[in-house]
Amino acid sequence: MGQKHSVDTDFISPSDLLAFISPLAALDRQGRVRYLSPTFLAEFHLSSEQSIGHSLEEVLPWPADSVEALNADVRRFLSVQTTRLDNREIEAGNRIYGYSIFALRNGVALMIKDISEIRRLEAEVDLLHSRLLRVQEEERQRIAAELHDGVGQTILAAKINLVSYKKHPERGGFDQGVELIDQASQELREIYSNLFPNSLLEIGLPAAVNRLIRSFLEPRGCTVEQRIDLDRDIPDSLSVPLFRMCQEVFTNIVRHSSASEVEVLLEDTGDALVLQVKDNGKGFSAADLKKRSLEKGGFGLMNLKRRAEDLNGIFGFLSTPGDGTEVSVVLPWPDTDEANNVHGMIHG
Repeated sequence: MGQKHSVDTDFISPSDLLAFISPLAALDRQGRVRYLSPTFLAEFHLSSEQSIGHSLEEVLPWPADSVEALNADVRRFLSVQTTRLDNREIEAGNRIYGYSIFALRNGVALMIKDISEIRRLEAEVDLLHSRLLRVQEEERQRIAAELHDGVGQTILAAKINLVSYKKHPERGGFDQGVELIDQASQELREIYSNLFPNSLLEIGLPAAVNRLIRSFLEPRGCTVEQRIDLDRDIPDSLSVPLFRMCQEVFTNIVRHSSASEVEVLLEDTGDALVLQVKDNGKGFSAADLKKRSLEKGGFGLMNLKRRAEDLNGIFGFLSTPGDGTEVSVVLPWPDTDEANNVHGMIHG
């Protein structure tokens, strides 16, 4: 008990240790620099000869108001005679720094770290979380509308027919009521198939995409030329996202393009799966996309891009007003780098 431990200087020297920690500066009570760690010198592109004995205003390449805010914290720290001040933040130009202040025998130590990337990633996570919540709410509203406007109305019509038959059998209505119940059952199947594509697991990706074309595009008056060339089983980790992407692209065509002709290519190149969908619809401009992105998420393009990137894939599109839209997705097979090799297929 009470045994003291010290750094084994034969294993690692104090100077080596300082080279790995966050940028560290030691100041005397007058605010003059007395020491800068190697990481501090590297972070701010300084040299000890130009820095020792100078103030922070003369050393830090920050705007004057940022340095003054840091100095104000140092002065407050010295005036209250505390031992440490942790987890402060300051903006300096277009960067964000986190810093802590520690008491020394004859001054203070500043530990400063550039946290700009951390804050950027946190903001991106917050944005994605907000988008996720919005998408979840939109999905709930969509399902509620489909149940109310579709299934609900069909069941109500069936009930009216069956009640009428019960009161007046001679008027008929029973068979029509049963037909309406069958219709409601079919509408429910369509809703839960959209929520989770059971057909994909039952019949495989090629047949599921073909069924999606026949049930989604062709009834809207689209003539579809398709080439689906998949000779091997597609793992669920790829088939489900690809099916969802097809749903998203076909939805965009029906809602926004007014297309009459659609070309669908889905092929296995050996190292990657490639999906290309081209329509002859009205297309859109960059201004249209920006406006739509601000309003409702950009024709679902962000969803497609995110799905592709989650699988280390590549997403691209080309659209011209009056000349249709082409969407391309390349997803590498697991443990391959094909997405990097075929980058030119989309962006070249």
